[in-house]
Amino acid sequence: WRQWMAFSVRRSVPSSVASRLELQCCVRCEKMPLTSQIGTNKRMLDWLRKILSTNRIVPPSANLLSISKSLALPRQPSLQDLVSGRSESAEQALLNYCEANDEVNLVMKKFGASREDLARIYTALVGVGAGQWVGEHYVAASAIAHSHALHYLLETPIESKDQTIEKAYKLLEHFEHGIPLA
Repeated sequence: WRQWMAFSVRRSVPSSVASRLELQCCVRCEKMPLTSQIGTNKRMLDWLRKILSTNRIVPPSANLLSISKSLALPRQPSLQDLVSGRSESAEQALLNYCEANDEVNLVMKKFGASREDLARIYTALVGVGAGQWVGEHYVAASAIAHSHALHYLLETPIESKDQTIEKAYKLLEHFEHGIPLA
């Protein structure tokens, strides 16, 4: 099936997009709708467009990746880290990045979220285990630095640790497999 999918995708879309489509299709192959032989290619391409238009996994920018690497350092800071404030400066850099991003800023304004709210959400996510790498994403940082993920976090207030764990798990699945945040 993967060979056919790769052939079909490469024939139907520009080559610059084909590898991303192929990768995401292989992840979701169990969810592909059953179709009759007539119109299979059209239906599959419609299905691919639907998935990729709403749930694509965007790689982090070089700046966010650099900030994420600083944030992902071991949690036991050395005396030198404490004196220099290295972990705090990485968190401040993440918050600055979020505030400078127009899409994230729009989501913040829509929900009335402040810089302190983002810091609280980041800390809560790290506290329940989302402070880990999934592919190119450090999940806790990417969750507040990408507008769609931040929208998911802010649309329903998190009132308990169980809700935080549930949202963290969905974020991990989203950044790993592209599963929709809903």
